[in-house]
Amino acid sequence: MAGVRLEGVSKRFGQFDAVANVSETIRDGEFVSLLGPSGCGKTTTLRIIAGFEKATAGRVFIDDRLVSCAQTGAYVPPERRNIGMVFQSYAVWPHMNVFANVAYPLKVRRASKRELAAKVERVLDLVHLTGLENRLPNQLSGGQQQRVALARALVAEPALLLLEVAPLFWTRDRARISG
Repeated sequence: MAGVRLEGVSKRFGQFDAVANVSETIRDGEFVSLLGPSGCGKTTTLRIIAGFEKATAGRVFIDDRLVSCAQTGAYVPPERRNIGMVFQSYAVWPHMNVFANVAYPLKVRRASKRELAAKVERVLDLVHLTGLENRLPNQLSGGQQQRVALARALVAEPALLLLEVAPLFWTRDRARISG
């Protein structure tokens, strides 16, 4: 996996500071969690790293490659950053079966049918979805849908994997989802 470096990254939506002057270095191979209450900028920070949002200030590097600089306007689009991302909502396409959902990144990259089939089969085995290739998302449990999204993020062998997941907080008398 690739390293990430954020230098003075900020994002404003009108008068609202969603992310304010974040500087952080995440080394290759590290696993980092962003924790905080709703609205503190976790998702926006991930979206800036992935390239789905442009920072209003600061620079973003993936490994040593500058992928975003608000000052100069330098910007590498998401599809050229070699990042896999699993969204909190999973973003699984309802009209595509499991195989097609997982294969999509390879299809966009014009992988051969043989390579595509082999990689999809391998990653479905990895996430324990072998045998469910022909099911549509509405025929899957929530956990299975989440694993489809994870498989789709992994199949293209990204240099960086971003996971936007809702934390589950347990209290003595009930469980609740925070997000």
